[in-house]
Amino acid sequence: MADQIVGMSELKPTDFSRPVYEKGMREMLGKEQADKLLSQLNLYGSYKKFPDELRKTLVLSDLKMKWNKDTRSYTSSGKIGIANIDKTQINKYVDGRIEIIKKRGGDILNIYLEMDSGNWYYFNYSRGTMLAVSSNEAFNTVLKELKPDKREKAGDKEKKEPNYYFNICPPSKKTQFLRKTQSAEE
Repeated sequence: MADQIVGMSELKPTDFSRPVYEKGMREMLGKEQADKLLSQLNLYGSYKKFPDELRKTLVLSDLKMKWNKDTRSYTSSGKIGIANIDKTQINKYVDGRIEIIKKRGGDILNIYLEMDSGNWYYFNYSRGTMLAVSSNEAFNTVLKELKPDKREKAGDKEKKEPNYYFNICPPSKKTQFLRKTQSAEE
């Protein structure tokens, strides 16, 4: 689905030289491999060959979070750096909001990413279910047209991963999230 994302070309590139970014890379990959990849990023702006260790659904390279006592959640502040989506390198800053709500019954994750005022993506994850919607109709169509058996992924029992399900949600869920987080900031 990373190839469905539009509006990324005009965004500001992420900063690979930040010490916290370098530290994170070394912790995930080991010093030798991280230094090699950081060198490639600084020289070319991307990896020559994408490392399997970083192939994740969404990897953020810059995110500042703070505790919001009113919403009893962690909320992001400032631009959000996107490193990659699956194996597609993005390395750009976007506007958006991320919220992690800590609950006894399971945490809730809300992600809103905005490339520009006309291009946005919203994700909501709770208890093994990911809901998503976008201003990008091609993205929405992919979700709508998936057969029910393609909307599920069995978790790895050895790693104690839960089963995972995803579906499209109404745009009103995104609007509700943005209103809630905006009113909490005021």
